[in-house]
Amino acid sequence: MHRIDATEVFLKRGEDEEADEAWERLVAAPSTMIVGQFLYDENRVVSASSLVPSDPTTAVMAPAAAKSHQYSSIGFPST
Repeated sequence: MHRIDATEVFLKRGEDEEADEAWERLVAAPSTMIVGQFLYDENRVVSASSLVPSDPTTAVMAPAAAKSHQYSSIGFPST
């Protein structure tokens, strides 16, 4: 869990240069780092590769096979 505190940025409103520097240092840079770690960390528990079947044809063919079996069981010819 990460926490980004932008209080200093709001306290410096009206001081353009100081507010911009505080935004970069306290909000933009840490947020960019956090998102980068999330997207590119190979040690995450849940990754995109764990959600994709290892054999892509299984994901495509399984629903078609089930549908074919369903029709053949009620008397329609299977294709």
